[in-house]
Amino acid sequence: LAEAGATVGSLLEGAGDDPARLEVVEARLAELEALARKYRTDEDGLAGVLESVERELETLEGAGSSIAELEAAVEVARVELARAAAALSKERRAAAPRLEKAIRASLAGLGLSRARFEAALHARAEADRFGPAGAEDVEFLLAANPGEACLALKRVASWGEAARIMLALRAVLSAGGPRRTPGFDEIGSGGGRGPG
Repeated sequence: LAEAGATVGSLLEGAGDDPARLEVVEARLAELEALARKYRTDEDGLAGVLESVERELETLEGAGSSIAELEAAVEVARVELARAAAALSKERRAAAPRLEKAIRASLAGLGLSRARFEAALHARAEADRFGPAGAEDVEFLLAANPGEACLALKRVASWGEAARIMLALRAVLSAGGPRRTPGFDEIGSGGGRGPG
């Protein structure tokens, strides 16, 4: 007991001789007390907390290989998406002239024989390249009279022209599908709006 008392006394005297060392020790004790409060344990229980945190860290670091695998899978999916979008774009470019020809023929029977109809494909911006409908946006263009430029249908078509183009689109696009009879409310001759 006398020996232990002498050891403690010498430690206290040494700490008193070195104020900087005493400050470091007090700061460390305060940090340990704060950690004990944070993890709701005592100073002895902090060793168990440390082991638990180290195990969790090892698990997270070991998951790096699965992150790499996920990144590789995302890259494979991205390549496949680009391939599918390119195939869709190719089919659209091939189908656009046939659609335009069929719509023009249908419009001729609806009183718009001199109208020019076009389907334009606009590539999407790189940042938003792939959408639900592929890598480009499809826009319908119309020149209702000879000599006019083909402009966006939504900007230049009158109500009557829009109704006729809608009718032509439905007729052409449903030609290969099941037979349906469209019903129209207040439709006049040539697809224009009749008297109410």
